[in-house]
Amino acid sequence: MRVYISPFTFNIEVDEDSMTWRIYYADVRIGEFEFREDEKERKWLSGCEIHADYQRKGLGGSVIRKAVKHYGAVYFCTADRIDMNHYYGEYDSRYLTEEGVKLMESCLKKRIIRKSWTINPWD
Repeated sequence: MRVYISPFTFNIEVDEDSMTWRIYYADVRIGEFEFREDEKERKWLSGCEIHADYQRKGLGGSVIRKAVKHYGAVYFCTADRIDMNHYYGEYDSRYLTEEGVKLMESCLKKRIIRKSWTINPWD
């Protein structure tokens, strides 16, 4: 799978078993997105990291766009970390960092994701 952001081409390696997407540029891993499936078979973004040199270039949104095509929907958790650990009973990585909130807002603005995919799973 590839993502084109002029003048760059990024390759994405998808590990279906772990739902981990690794992003490469010129054979160097520059990012990773992790997804998880809940008991309702919804796919959630549970972690993402992009090397600082490649941030703010549209790569995150492009990867989420590919993930939506691949999974049908990608959910973003609006609960905070304390809520997540209280309700889930153990560490849960679905809460959003400040960068994750920015990614979610950008994806909403660009209509990559639907507002109904941004929820607190315990509401």
